[in-house]
Amino acid sequence: MYSRIMNVLNGLDSRYPTSEEEQEVLAYAESLPRRLDAANVVQQLEAQLIQEAIEQMKRRYPRFVTLHDRGWEKSYRDMQLCLRYAVQGMIVEDSEMPRRKLFIWLGTIIKAMGMTPKFAQDSYEILYEVSRQRLPAEVFALMEPYLKQLIVDMSSFLEPSKPAVG
Repeated sequence: MYSRIMNVLNGLDSRYPTSEEEQEVLAYAESLPRRLDAANVVQQLEAQLIQEAIEQMKRRYPRFVTLHDRGWEKSYRDMQLCLRYAVQGMIVEDSEMPRRKLFIWLGTIIKAMGMTPKFAQDSYEILYEVSRQRLPAEVFALMEPYLKQLIVDMSSFLEPSKPAVG
């Protein structure tokens, strides 16, 4: 598990925790219910958030559907996976976890499919904006760093030699 608590425990290295380390573990444990509640809210709104983001992308990239078989369905699936991994990162308070487990790998796939960094950036910036508008403020505040990291990670690749986004 990638989290503050594991970082503290891994750092003990055959010694007892200091009072500061104990406080770090307790702070993590105390904040877990709030983060799990936030994850439940995102789960409840997931379909609405992603569908609204996809609808905005359809207006921005009307030719995309002609260039990719089931492109919007696949985009929905990719956004869904990314949002779920961002939520997992939020739960364990580790922005690197979703990056290592999904974002970098998926970024290589979308590049291979001819997506452009701009298309990816637009997709996840729109998801960010929809989330900011639709999620309760306290939930969005917990999710924001992970959604920002998602935008960066999913759009940090070179322009493909044959762009296919329309």
